[in-house]
Amino acid sequence: MPDSESVERTDTRELKEIIKEFLNHLDFAYNYRLQKLVYYGEIWCLQTYGRRLTDATFKAHHYGSFSDDIADALEEMRNDEEVEYETVVKPDGPTYEYSHHEDGGELSPGKKEIIEHIHNETNTMSTEDLAKFSKQTWLYQNTDEAESMDFEYYRDEVVIPQSERERVAERDGCRAESDADLREALAK
Repeated sequence: MPDSESVERTDTRELKEIIKEFLNHLDFAYNYRLQKLVYYGEIWCLQTYGRRLTDATFKAHHYGSFSDDIADALEEMRNDEEVEYETVVKPDGPTYEYSHHEDGGELSPGKKEIIEHIHNETNTMSTEDLAKFSKQTWLYQNTDEAESMDFEYYRDEVVIPQSERERVAERDGCRAESDADLREALAK
C-alpha cells in the first residue's frame, strides 16, 4: 500500500496535468481563471458522471471558489519551469500570466475530452462570469466562507439524492452499485 506522501504526489501530478491541459486550450490564464475553470469542471463532472474531475480541496471565498491545492500546484510548476509565465503588475499587486502549449502529458484521454468539452462551454465566458457561476452553485452557497466544500455531500444529496437511490432500489428490487447503474435504472 502506498504511503500518504506518494499518494499526495500522485494526486498533485494529476492536478498539474489537468491545469496544463486547460492551459493548452488558452493563450494564457491567470490563477483566478484557472481556479474557476477547474471548479466548473468539478461541478460539471459531478452532475454528468457523479464523480469529480480532481481531488483538490476548494473553499468558499469572497471572489468565489478557491483552492490552495491549485495555487500550490501553479507555484510548483512555475518554480520547476513546467509552465511558461510572465509577471504582470496589476493595481492589487503582481500576479502571473500562465501558458502551456505542449501536447502529450500523462492525462487520460477521457479527462482530456472532458477538459476540451469544458473549454468549449466556457471559452466565451469572462472570468467574472465564471466567478459568478461559482458563487451561484448550491455547493458554494451552502458552504461557510473559508470552509472546505463537501463535494461528496453535494453529489449524494443534491446531484443524486439518497432518496433517488432508494427509490430506484425499491422499484427494481436491487441496489444500484454505481452512479452508472443508477443513471441506467433512472432511465427505465
